[in-house]
Amino acid sequence: MGSYDYNIYCLSHLGILEWNYTTDGTVYAAPTIADLDDDGTFEVIVGSNDNNLYCLSHTGTKEWNYTADNWFKSSPAVADLDDDGTLEVIATSYDTRIYCLSHIGIQEWNFTTGAGLFSSAAIVDIDADGTQEILVGSRDNRLYCLNHTGGKEWTFTTNYWINSSPAVADVDNDGEMEILVGSRDGRLYCLNHTGGKEWHYQTAWDVNSSPAIADLDNDGFLEIIVGTLDLAIFCVNATGFYKWGYYTAGMVHSSPVVADIDNDGIFEVIVGSYDFSLYCLGLTGVSSSGEAPWYCFRGSVFHTGQMDSDSDLLDDLTEDFYNTNDLNPDSDSDNIGDGIEVLTYGTDPNEADTDSDGLDDDEEIFTHGTDPKDNDSEDDGMPDGWEIDNSLDPLVDDSSNDDDSDGLTNLEEYNNNTDPNDSDSDDDLMPDGWEVDNSLNPLVDDSSGDPDVDNLDNIDEYTNNTDPQDDDSDDDGLLDGEEVITYGTNPLEDDSDSDGLLDYEEIIVYLTDPLNDDSDEDGLLDGEEIDTYGTDPLKYDSDFDGYSDYLEVIHGTDPNDSEDYPVVTTPPPITITPPPETITQNQTITTTIEGGIIITTSLVIFGLGLAIIVIIARRRRKRILSKVGVK
Repeated sequence: MGSYDYNIYCLSHLGILEWNYTTDGTVYAAPTIADLDDDGTFEVIVGSNDNNLYCLSHTGTKEWNYTADNWFKSSPAVADLDDDGTLEVIATSYDTRIYCLSHIGIQEWNFTTGAGLFSSAAIVDIDADGTQEILVGSRDNRLYCLNHTGGKEWTFTTNYWINSSPAVADVDNDGEMEILVGSRDGRLYCLNHTGGKEWHYQTAWDVNSSPAIADLDNDGFLEIIVGTLDLAIFCVNATGFYKWGYYTAGMVHSSPVVADIDNDGIFEVIVGSYDFSLYCLGLTGVSSSGEAPWYCFRGSVFHTGQMDSDSDLLDDLTEDFYNTNDLNPDSDSDNIGDGIEVLTYGTDPNEADTDSDGLDDDEEIFTHGTDPKDNDSEDDGMPDGWEIDNSLDPLVDDSSNDDDSDGLTNLEEYNNNTDPNDSDSDDDLMPDGWEVDNSLNPLVDDSSGDPDVDNLDNIDEYTNNTDPQDDDSDDDGLLDGEEVITYGTNPLEDDSDSDGLLDYEEIIVYLTDPLNDDSDEDGLLDGEEIDTYGTDPLKYDSDFDGYSDYLEVIHGTDPNDSEDYPVVTTPPPITITPPPETITQNQTITTTIEGGIIITTSLVIFGLGLAIIVIIARRRRKRILSKVGVK
């Protein structure tokens, strides 16, 4: 904005100074914003009472200036007049001239009027001939229409100066453009595309204000709103008849703005007055508003002097900058007008989903309250759209939750594209977390697969808690499938019976029972027999000496040496009580010779028989073991 202190100020949306540029004179004019040099950033073009027109970069540095013979009090217009792919600047000066400058500030042509100019130009193809015309008023009482090369096409003469800047629209829906402009003769004029007057509205005093044009009541016809020096703002219809007026306590030099500032679908009218007040006027008896092809001074907030054909708050030239469609108010069909996206939300008017998070901009703004320019509004690693689709909260960091208790956090579910509300996304009876942990695909039913070729399907690996990528989960030398299906051993324990021998050793090497820690039931663990005592874990008595291996071990004899066996203690003498008649007088107990012989003979026979039985048993066992290959 310009200032009486000679400065041009740039403020942030919070009103904080970003930069200023100092000229050598008062800056009355409103700046124009356009990308003159097609570098992807806007330039600021503004005149000063030091007779210079300045072009500043978006950071406030001067790119060029053009010097005239008098003030630049008006705002420049911008267009590609000669269709050469570069923009021209139309600026009017109090030195009576209309200047056409190139995008780098070189004069291309000028046109001289009969007096100084305060009016700012409008640019439009008024006669639909494929080239643009320049419309501007002068203090010689005339409105000029020039062609794109600076030649005069026509003029219209009023009764006094024209300080007002013209506005352009098809106000009566006849398919042709009309020009609306005020004069210090107190009239608002409506001219056709050839410069003929269609009507005028008479006020009591000067009309220096520039008109705004909008369909305030959505009846399909445009209204014209303009301020006057008789303290009022007036609204007239498309044929020039009074609709309403509002009186302030001061002259209204400023130009009204029409906008729906409270988002209720009905326009408000905003205007300043010399009574030091800014007025916002509501519309009574109106349920909705329609188009606004010229909603403020110079056609749009960019002040390019071009109309807003699709009423989206971006004038037609600025639509080119944003690559939007100047005949479609919502180029990306996200239910937000192009201008609202650019000016209010900073979203991309060409992308329905600016941040590519799976939510259209309107959903983010109006439904979910998320940031349409940040695909992860709460920075929890999960896009807003994915969270919404999966019933999570895009405004709360819930990345560490595991709502379906499948062993995956919500963030891990996102990274694996699984369903955070379904513990088994592919319904293959294996939880998503287990599949991910074991390098399986949680999105494909791979329950029947056997990637480690251990004869256990993945579902069986899950059931047995084995590793589907390792054919021998416990590293005991047996495949998991063999342990589960064939031997019944524990595929997670290398020694299922905890006897000191690996399951593989028991089954393949020693032929012991991997599920019985003492295969021969001799009281020693199979592992003890192999690793400690060297005994046969399949033989109760490894050396066939009639004593179990365990008995020999605890008595300290060699269980592998049949000649070394435990010593049996000699039993005490047998005392036989004789019949009463054998007792002598001196009470001495005796036995007859015949009885002693019988007892002695019986004991000898019993001992010989026992020895024979042991010898026969040893020989028979050796023959049996030799047949089955046991040494």
